[in-house]
Amino acid sequence: MIRSTRSTSLRSKVAVASVAVATLALAACSSGASGATDTGSTAPSSAASATIDAAKAELDKLKAPIAWPDPVAPTKPLDLAGKTVWWVPIGDAVP
Repeated sequence: MIRSTRSTSLRSKVAVASVAVATLALAACSSGASGATDTGSTAPSSAASATIDAAKAELDKLKAPIAWPDPVAPTKPLDLAGKTVWWVPIGDAVP
């Protein structure tokens, strides 16, 4: 009985892999067919060009270095007298 479970598991894995390969093959064929009809002689419209420029400007903002705010010093350190303070180290991952 264990043997049939293994063969069923193997069959299901093979079936899933076959479906995945077929899906990838169909996706590759469909994306290649749309490029074959493109003549390449048309220039992008002004609306598309404006959208591309806006996207590039947004990406440039995201590529800029991150500016972290300075930590704020406690205003009344005497308020902590006699209380339990927990220190949670974050590590080197956070500046």
